Amino acid sequence: MNKRVGLFCGLLAVGLTVSLARADVLHLTNGDTIQGTLVAANNTEVTLKTAYGDLLITKEDIARIDYQVLSKPHKGFSTELRG
Repeated sequence: MNKRVGLFCGLLAVGLTVSLARADVLHLTNGDTIQGTLVAANNTEVTLKTAYGDLLITKEDIARIDYQVLSKPHKGFSTELRG
């Protein structure tokens, strides 16, 4: 695992938490979670911007990503399919 990911996970274990305006959550395969803003991704890794800096995390270490929705749908917008 990337050394920076290990350091960040260690900080989380000590109880430091981050509250950002937009927070995507990465769930790692080891059970840890990291909160930040996903700023880049390719076939092998993602970059997550956190209060501690940018973290480069390999996709093999990620179990899932929960994306934060930035805004609610506009008034009158419907997600229902009409036939």
